[in-house]
Amino acid sequence: FVVSLEGLSAFYAKGLFGNVGHSWMTSTNREAEINDYIVYINQVVKTVCNSGDSISLLGFSQGSQTAARWASRNNFHQLIMCGGLLPKEIEFNAWDKTSFLIGDTDKFINDEQIEDFQSK
Repeated sequence: FVVSLEGLSAFYAKGLFGNVGHSWMTSTNREAEINDYIVYINQVVKTVCNSGDSISLLGFSQGSQTAARWASRNNFHQLIMCGGLLPKEIEFNAWDKTSFLIGDTDKFINDEQIEDFQSK
């Protein structure tokens, strides 16, 4: 089965009214926000998964970094990063279980970032 999580923090996409978007975190209280969503994801996994279940993660945009942070601390089968790179602060050694999908005209990832990432 598939479990889809959306960012915990709601915000107005434009100004003070209108469409609402969701985010995993902002720069405000960054470390606390990261810890909060890792705890949240662990609770979801504990609720919906059985011990020994194979867990595959798909993260899109900021959610890809969220998925990577969770994966760096937990066992998983596969991680698919769509429109996002690994967070700079994490050590990651699961390259054989990780795929990256990045569009040619991504607004948030440029060629320099990709080259820097590939050189690591």
